[in-house]
Amino acid sequence: MAYIQGESRSQASLFPVSLEELIPEDHLIRVTVAGTDECPYNHIR
Repeated sequence: MAYIQGESRSQASLFPVSLEELIPEDHLIRVTVAGTDECPYNHIR
């Protein structure tokens, strides 16, 4: 059976895995994103 082989834990990565890892939990952008996710944008086309 084939499987996906992960990277070594000692292997450095050039880029972070996701933007979520870059943004601290208490950063203002998280409030901004949460607010804009709730806005109805279906009238903008």
